[in-house]
Amino acid sequence: MTRTDPSYCPDQTRVLIYVQLKRRDLFGMKKLATALAAEEGFSVLLSGTSDFPLAVLAFRPHIVVFGKPDNAEGDWLRCMSGCVVVSLNAEQGGDPWDRVKANFLNKQNSVREQALDHVDHHLIVDEQTRNFLAPYIDPERLHLIGYPRLFKERFARTPNPVNDR
Repeated sequence: MTRTDPSYCPDQTRVLIYVQLKRRDLFGMKKLATALAAEEGFSVLLSGTSDFPLAVLAFRPHIVVFGKPDNAEGDWLRCMSGCVVVSLNAEQGGDPWDRVKANFLNKQNSVREQALDHVDHHLIVDEQTRNFLAPYIDPERLHLIGYPRLFKERFARTPNPVNDR
C-alpha cells in the first residue's frame, strides 16, 4: 500500500494496522486500510504478528489500529509512545456482562493485565457494551461504531445497533 520510509510521506498521517489473525482479521483490516489509503493525507501499512515491532520502528506511525491489548500485543503497546492507539476488539457484539468483562477487562492467558491504559480510543459495537465498560474505561475513550464484521460496499456513517447475538 505504501513505502515504509516515513520520509517518503512527511505530510501524511501514517497509519499502521495490525492484523493478528489472518483468517479472522485480514479482510476487515484490509478494507479499512484501502478506505484510509484512498483518502488524501494518509499513508497506510498493514502488519502482522511477526513484523509488528519492526513496522513500528521503521514506519513510525501516528496512529496504530489494534485488536485486543493483551498478551504480547499488550506488551508492545506498553513499549510504544508518540502515536494514537485505536482498539478494534473484534470479539464483541450483543454479549452479556460476563462475556464483555472477559473480553475487555480480564487478562487472557497472560501474567499481566490487558494494556487498556495504553489505548486511546476503543471502538465499541453497541450501546450495551459501552454501558458495561463505562465504569471501568473512561467513557470519553469509548466510541460507538457498530459491528465491524458486517462488511458492506461502504462503511456506515452512523452505528448499526446489534439487536441480538
